[in-house]
Amino acid sequence: KVAMLVGRDTARLDEAGIIRACVESVAENMADGVIAPIFWSFVGAVLAGLAGHGHSAAPAAAVSAMLYKAVNTMDSMFGYKNEQYLRFGWFPARFDDLVNLVPARLSGLALVLAALLLRTHPVRAWKILRRDHANHTSPNAGYPEAAMAGALGIQLGGGSWYFGTYQAKPFLGDPLVPVEPTHILQANRLVLTGSLAATLLFASFSLLFFH
Repeated sequence: KVAMLVGRDTARLDEAGIIRACVESVAENMADGVIAPIFWSFVGAVLAGLAGHGHSAAPAAAVSAMLYKAVNTMDSMFGYKNEQYLRFGWFPARFDDLVNLVPARLSGLALVLAALLLRTHPVRAWKILRRDHANHTSPNAGYPEAAMAGALGIQLGGGSWYFGTYQAKPFLGDPLVPVEPTHILQANRLVLTGSLAATLLFASFSLLFFH
């Protein structure tokens, strides 16, 4: 099941590794699957409004979100740094990095806000977000993952096996508590709360802009 969510070789993972993989995937997919589509929908609607086509704001928002998901899906399918996909997947991977620059950072902030609302160590989430967001091979994924690690008090990242090759990677967060299955549920609550808060904020901005 986990292999459907992550790119690493799950057969080599112990229980703690599986939990970390799930938590990382939940955090990163908040940016890719929730915040980014909402952000690009908002951008599309605003651009339509600025162009004097306010009546086309809804279609423009839908098209913007679909274009984003097309890029993101291409990256998910082909954006691997291995011999099979390195050349073909280079462009969608770099383009995906570009279109996620803002959403990933917003996702990190949304998780800090969620930690505040749920009283789950928001100060620590902010501290680890600022300190460790660059400890990732992706220019974007480190933001939500670092915030999540700080909120939960666990350590994410680290080396793992990908397509039969071990890749050493830095850690995000401090191992203040042992990694446990309950951290997956806590991560889900943080993502849900942060996503709802971000949705309400974007909806409020839209109402202010179009009225």
